[in-house]
Amino acid sequence: MLMTDITIRAFTGTHVRPYLSCIARLSAEIFQEYPYLCQSHERWELEFLEKYAESDDAIVVIVFDGSVIVGASTGIPLIEESGAYLKPFQEKRMPIDRYFHFGESFLLKPYRNRGIGHHFFDLREEHVEKSGKYDAICFCSVDHPEHDPLKPSNYRPLDDFWRKRGFTHHKELVCHLSWKNLHDNIETTKNLSYWIKELHQPSLTCTSKEFKNSVC
Repeated sequence: MLMTDITIRAFTGTHVRPYLSCIARLSAEIFQEYPYLCQSHERWELEFLEKYAESDDAIVVIVFDGSVIVGASTGIPLIEESGAYLKPFQEKRMPIDRYFHFGESFLLKPYRNRGIGHHFFDLREEHVEKSGKYDAICFCSVDHPEHDPLKPSNYRPLDDFWRKRGFTHHKELVCHLSWKNLHDNIETTKNLSYWIKELHQPSLTCTSKEFKNSVC
């Protein structure tokens, strides 16, 4: 039965810690879906999420249906992310301390296509703007071939949604992460390319010529 008492709240720092176990359970479930198809476990997700409770500048937006957590969306300064997320920026000599990184967003299926995704972005972007510390927001998404045989027939990519939110796809900025696909015995490396939304001028992103010369 789908409840209707939906509330969306933003948490920062240690205020999010009481909810991390529930968020970890939710993310482990949703990461099994396309485009991730990831073998995950609540314990692994909890370890990964702990950084949001340890960072003063991180934010976690949580969707409640009554008292039940049905979705969440995260964000943290890029400089506080692990090395794999930083590497494409470091290789291009881009100022990682000026970027805020939007992490995962996950929402149970019955609650999708109801405008909650906009709330995820609205609250996180408001948090970044209020801090006044960052010039751009970034996030990365899993790259799959256009005609991926693993893609469900009803899958709807979010590219248009992200563009309407003001993000630009930077295919030249690629993060490499490894995980086990469902039913696989070994980890394989996945490519995730970045989307960036600039908040202030001048531009922090490099021109094609600057990328070629690896200078920003």
